[in-house]
Amino acid sequence: MYIFLNYDGNFMSKLYSFFFTLFIFVSSSFVQAQVVYKPGHIITPENTQIAGLLGYRNDVSYAQGIMFKGDEMATARQYLPHELNGYAFEKGGRYEAVPIAGANNTIKPVFLEVLVKGTASLYYLKTGDLKERFFIKKQGEELEELLHEVRRLQMESGEKYNADVRLYVGTLTRYFLDCQDAQLQIEQTRLKQPGLVKLFSRYNACVAPAEAQYVKDVGKGLRVRAGLLAGASLTTSQFSGKHASSLDLQNNSGFETSHDLTAGLALNIVAPGLTEKIGLHVGVMYTQYAFEGNYEIHESDEIHRQFNYQLKASHLKVLVMLRYTYPKGIIRPFVQAGIQNGFVLSKESNEQERSKYYNITREKEYPLLDAYRGHEQGFLGGIGVLLHLTEQINLTAEGRYEINNGISAYRELEHSNRSASFLVGIMF
Repeated sequence: MYIFLNYDGNFMSKLYSFFFTLFIFVSSSFVQAQVVYKPGHIITPENTQIAGLLGYRNDVSYAQGIMFKGDEMATARQYLPHELNGYAFEKGGRYEAVPIAGANNTIKPVFLEVLVKGTASLYYLKTGDLKERFFIKKQGEELEELLHEVRRLQMESGEKYNADVRLYVGTLTRYFLDCQDAQLQIEQTRLKQPGLVKLFSRYNACVAPAEAQYVKDVGKGLRVRAGLLAGASLTTSQFSGKHASSLDLQNNSGFETSHDLTAGLALNIVAPGLTEKIGLHVGVMYTQYAFEGNYEIHESDEIHRQFNYQLKASHLKVLVMLRYTYPKGIIRPFVQAGIQNGFVLSKESNEQERSKYYNITREKEYPLLDAYRGHEQGFLGGIGVLLHLTEQINLTAEGRYEINNGISAYRELEHSNRSASFLVGIMF
């Protein structure tokens, strides 16, 4: 037995408002309060390691301070950079308290993430305005920032242009003069974590092959997030073709928009070593629609025919989309497009005809469709936002639009659907 859920427009508008309000409420609650504790240790000014649990929130908060407690039952305390030498997660990043120049060139300590530790060490900082900063420190020398600037210059003709000034190339060249192998790679290295980590680890192995070095795993493989999606959809149906009945359906049936619920599972797949921006979104969604329509052929009060249509179907849709996500910040917009393959779970169609010819009245009922397509295909795309709460939990809100080839298997009676949906989800 199959159950089709169909609701009127007033209910659906309330449902959309509910989903939006729920998304905002949960998002704000997470942003304000969510701290995930993981095993790790802090390093005191006396270089003593104290094991316990470190509180994780987001990449920016790492630099300003760290929440620490000895065990699950203990009260957490926040440590600022001037109170520790550093801290490290058991499975995760390492951080050291280092004084750097901030706004107005004021010097204050912050926690820098250690990407490479060796003869030449590489440090990383994500600032509150979401800029990424990298620093180099060789043994016995001062910390120096690796800079990349875009300058607005003017030609002799007066025309202005943007010049890409890679100051960090000169800095790295100066520091790595004693390794020809590293020198050859500097020009091809971008100011991004994967390339810099590779360059620094190669340099350290070149000048001090017997010395152990720490190298952060910057994710050369795939990162996969699984999640749940739920929301509401609005579907319209259209028939076309050369058959007479298709013209009746196309011009006279007056099918109303179907308002329904939808839900499913999703996977987001990216390769951080290549790019954080572009990835695959793979999903399995349950969808349904239920249409009703009618029309009448009225020749006179004594001669007329009335038709009532019903068309219902539910599908399990497997979809694959290419997704572009802005990779910085807590709120990250994205766009996506791809294809879907829908497998029919249930279908039902019905046509009722009532005719009157003077004193003779007849009623008959028969299927609207005798041949059904068991496999539906279509294109879809959409836009949305991802709320990056922690490295483990993201919330999403998105709108999608889909065009598919419907359920009719008749060539003379072609069927297509247009569907818009609003979804909220949580990714782990």
